[in-house]
Amino acid sequence: MDIHKHGESLNCYYDCQKSNLLIKSLFLKYYLIKNEIAFV
Repeated sequence: MDIHKHGESLNCYYDCQKSNLLIKSLFLKYYLIKNEIAFV
């Protein structure tokens, strides 16, 4: 296995995880705000 390629795939994996977390947190904030408005 090519070490350089393996490292790149690991970096991509971590970047994907980070962007997934970002999207999840943004979605969660939006969802909470929407619910707060709905409850008021």
